[in-house]
Amino acid sequence: MSADRNIYQMDLAGLLLDEAQHLITQGYYEDALQKLQKCLQLESGPTKRTAILDLTGYCFLRLGWYEEAVKVYTEYLKIYPMDNDGRFFLASAYAPLKWTDEAIKELKSILSSNPTDVLARHDLSLCYRDKGWLRESLEEMRIANKYAVTCGNAE
Repeated sequence: MSADRNIYQMDLAGLLLDEAQHLITQGYYEDALQKLQKCLQLESGPTKRTAILDLTGYCFLRLGWYEEAVKVYTEYLKIYPMDNDGRFFLASAYAPLKWTDEAIKELKSILSSNPTDVLARHDLSLCYRDKGWLRESLEEMRIANKYAVTCGNAE
């Protein structure tokens, strides 16, 4: 009976995750969060949990619930510390909270492994601007523009 219950929970978690992804594509982030939170209760495997946490953090970001996004992406990065997208989203949650130093740290971490990341450079420029470091801000924006043109990454 226990094996049957585990299979049922895995199927239910997969179904809920599929439903959440569909809701996210439709822009129904709060509804998706309800499904994702149920998934987190059912799923203990690290691979699936990272996917669920990533989507949960994304929903929090889209809803403007930045402190919740910080918590989720911090947990996510404990499981998957090398994911630059997770770091970018964490920095994106820090910035509106005016946790600029934390955002800078995450963006610099991304750039240490991928110096041509245009979005990280762009956001680092904005963080520098927010701190009043205008020279550094302009330099980062110049570099971001250069990579956007030369690498075809003008997002």
